[in-house]
Amino acid sequence: MKKEQLQEMFNAMLNRKLDESWEKPWFVPVNKNSAVTNYKTGQQYKNGNFIFLLFASMFKGFNTLQFMTFKQGLSLGYLVNKGSEGLPVYFYSFSFYKMVGGQRKNLPESPYNTWTTAQLSDAKIVKLPFIKIHHVFNVTQFSDVKTGENLQTVINKTLLDATEDKGNINSNPERILTGCENVLTSWQCKINLVPGSDRCFYNPIEDFIQLSGRPQFINNEYFYATLLHEVTHSTGHEKRTARIKKFNESYKNHNEAYAIEELVAEISSAFIMASNNFAPERQKINSAVYLQGWKESLKEDENLAFKVCAEAYKAISYIAERFPEAVPYFNIKSESHSELTEVGEEVEMAS
Repeated sequence: MKKEQLQEMFNAMLNRKLDESWEKPWFVPVNKNSAVTNYKTGQQYKNGNFIFLLFASMFKGFNTLQFMTFKQGLSLGYLVNKGSEGLPVYFYSFSFYKMVGGQRKNLPESPYNTWTTAQLSDAKIVKLPFIKIHHVFNVTQFSDVKTGENLQTVINKTLLDATEDKGNINSNPERILTGCENVLTSWQCKINLVPGSDRCFYNPIEDFIQLSGRPQFINNEYFYATLLHEVTHSTGHEKRTARIKKFNESYKNHNEAYAIEELVAEISSAFIMASNNFAPERQKINSAVYLQGWKESLKEDENLAFKVCAEAYKAISYIAERFPEAVPYFNIKSESHSELTEVGEEVEMAS
């Protein structure tokens, strides 16, 4: 699968979501056994892969977010069910070459992948980045090679054991999320609760958030969803991730930049809500505004899907690094690994 096909798949899923006015959350609830990880290695997917697999899982109806390659599953004694379709994930790699007698001579990746830019330049070796794409399958698509037992059964039992003491999702809409309360009182910019106000927004110029009075929300789920949406916007400030400035400079049309920023905020806040087993029934984006901005931007930027996924991941990471209790089961330590390290075994297994 080529990079363009991956983008097309993401766009199709996003457009379908935005075209439909679904009265349900974006993602299935996440817990420690389904936090977008590789089932065999236990490593969490990162960057665009993290967000893409969330989207794909939502549309395919997977109730766990663990994946692995065909050969990884086989090494554990599980075979991919007939007719199952894999999902593409990508990572960045490099090729090396030098010109010899006017002809391009390709070089092996090792040992040049450890050379500095200066060393490569002195040796007249060119380092060329490219994207590698391979496929992973959800664990629910595997069955035991010997018994035929579906791995879904094992996952279901694990999920049940992990959540049996938490009650049903939304069964207690007034429950308090300590992590989100800490964000409310200790976030990096001021958060103003204005009783009677009908406006909730983030002001990037003065760097503050305004929310309506808490009693004005239907319940705490709606309050937290709105809080996290605006907090995610604030992660884009120039002194944090600088995402807002980047979008404004990349997209001269203000409406396009606005729509993309809203998309990042909605994806990020929806995931954090789901990770807390909170799923507001009416949490959805303003289809008319966001979809139009998305489609217009796609005409000018063929890599937009990758950028949105990567920026949403950065926003989630920024919040989780400072308030880990607000984003349960999000593996901050995985940030110490490169994308290549994360999927290195998978590439070997899939070859």
